[in-house]
Amino acid sequence: MVQAGTSRVARTRLIGVVVVCASVAMALGVGELALRVTGSYRPPDDPIRTTRPDLYRPDPDVGYTLWPSQTRGYRYPESSRETIPLVSNSDGFRSPRELDEHDGRTRVLVVGDSFVFGQGVHAKDRVTEQLEAIDTRRRVDNMGMTGWGLDLMIRAIERFGKKADPDVVVLAVYTDDFRRLLPYYAGVGYA
Repeated sequence: MVQAGTSRVARTRLIGVVVVCASVAMALGVGELALRVTGSYRPPDDPIRTTRPDLYRPDPDVGYTLWPSQTRGYRYPESSRETIPLVSNSDGFRSPRELDEHDGRTRVLVVGDSFVFGQGVHAKDRVTEQLEAIDTRRRVDNMGMTGWGLDLMIRAIERFGKKADPDVVVLAVYTDDFRRLLPYYAGVGYA
């Protein structure tokens, strides 16, 4: 009698576990379907394609940079009416100045992602230009790039740091930069 009651309880628990698992799987499936139908989730292209080949070029060491020594305009977001001027130096960073230009001031090199790059803002409004304006005894160089993760930032310091010859390096990161370390992430369309 006790044994029959125990097996009935075990069977009831097993049925409950199966129902919960099936419910969770169904809810996840419905959620995935809803995200795909509404366009809120779009899996990465395979093979990966760049989203802005007019602005960015592949680079074997740092993933990608701007096209070097260019002056052009871009819109951010692309639907914006305002065109933002974009000037790149010979290394492909958003700056009219070269990293190895002689300057007797204390050199500060700021490396980061689109926040440092100044995505969607005029160059004069970027954090690096604002910092330099506060204390003109310091030259503040900008090595920010849209979509870079921590790995590409470190590679950029390794490749261009000596050229810039900074007294101080500021590595500006935020939480999404760590997600960008995952193998499936593709900055602006470059792996």
